[in-house]
Amino acid sequence: MIDLSDGLSSDLGHLADQSGVGAELWADRIPISSALKRYAKKIGADPLSYALHGGEDYELLFSVPEKKQALLERLIRSGQIQAGPIGKLIERGAGLLIKNREGERQPLVPRGYDHFKKR
Repeated sequence: MIDLSDGLSSDLGHLADQSGVGAELWADRIPISSALKRYAKKIGADPLSYALHGGEDYELLFSVPEKKQALLERLIRSGQIQAGPIGKLIERGAGLLIKNREGERQPLVPRGYDHFKKR
């Protein structure tokens, strides 16, 4: 589990690296608020880019082993936790991918806040 304050793509990269896996995100499952959609449209930007690379949303990203998936789904359905699937873990060599709305997989280059970058 990791907080997404540095950006989804960046923090997903950290989670995947530390877990020794790759990851595939599903673009159509990434939550984007209506306010962000309106703002992005107003300035001619892609709201998905903000959702992937922006931070400070105070959300958590986590994964569960396959054998615990049914339990997680029951907890979500019962309202005991608020969560939803936005992707899956895959073999390490695949790196980070994003599956776009047309079903095509493309490499996802992590971007976001880098604590170690000289400013």
